Amino acid sequence: MEGPPLYRRMQRVGYYWPTMSSDCADMQYACSRCSEPPDVNDCHFVGSVGDWRRPYIEYLKNGVLPTNHQDARNLKRKVQRFFMKGNELFRTSFARTPLKCVSPADVTPLLEELHGGTNGAHEGGLKLYKKLLDLGYYWPTMEVDATSNVRRCHLC
Repeated sequence: MEGPPLYRRMQRVGYYWPTMSSDCADMQYACSRCSEPPDVNDCHFVGSVGDWRRPYIEYLKNGVLPTNHQDARNLKRKVQRFFMKGNELFRTSFARTPLKCVSPADVTPLLEELHGGTNGAHEGGLKLYKKLLDLGYYWPTMEVDATSNVRRCHLC
């Protein structure tokens, strides 16, 4: 098999259990077809968008760190600006105001409503980004998403 081992690829998409490395090795050894690429007709795409908030929530609620040492170190450094209120994740802004962390599923409807909805003024990307911050929203790719949303607007 070419590329990283199966257990590493599974970790990258969010799977982990303590005996994963040996289980994957046993499965690949037992299955002769595991090293062959699957037939296109046998494949089914199941879409899933990873939630960027998950590691922060798991750490703040349960103290769970990523298995990768570098990722764990980065999370410990970044999580200092985050806190939980009930079941919602917030980030402290530079002005010390709480910003609600938005899930990936809620990003597009929020951008569309603020840009062109009932109160939308079809403003530019940077203006939309600043408006999101003023309203108390946060996600890591806000500025890029706001700019690309404005570029996709057919009325602008």
